[in-house]
Amino acid sequence: MSYHGFPLFRLNSLQVRYWLAGGDFRWLIARTVSKTYRTGVVILSPTLHAIGTVDPSGNTQDLPPPHKTFQMWEITNKPSIVYNECACRNYYDPEVQGPWHLRDKERKMDRHHPFCQFDRVAMPTWKQSYRTGTERLVAHVNPQTRPDEWLRTSNEQAQK
Repeated sequence: MSYHGFPLFRLNSLQVRYWLAGGDFRWLIARTVSKTYRTGVVILSPTLHAIGTVDPSGNTQDLPPPHKTFQMWEITNKPSIVYNECACRNYYDPEVQGPWHLRDKERKMDRHHPFCQFDRVAMPTWKQSYRTGTERLVAHVNPQTRPDEWLRTSNEQAQK
């Protein structure tokens, strides 16, 4: 099946569980999506793999593996790329003991949180921070890192 021209709708992990379980929850997801997108839609998992389709009348169909992968910018319900409209602006920052956006003037930059899922280098940054935290714990040192270290790691990952 060709996905060209069909909207791509990303489900969150809980919605994917309901989708895979079938039944009334799947029917509700399909009805909502089919009313929003009248041409039919391709259903994507949180990892952006096509797992099913919904036709304009709300009928669902599972797609067999291997599942085609799409990019974040291709989906219809993608987050805003504008940094100040992203949900990561409200992530907790331990240095100000409040939301991430409170330190914009201090950092003299407008940017996403280093662990924001919509930033391209977020996953490698998180893996690096997790690995160094585990190493610190083994060495009996405080495993937590400062947000400045998160930024440094994020910048290093972006340059690779």
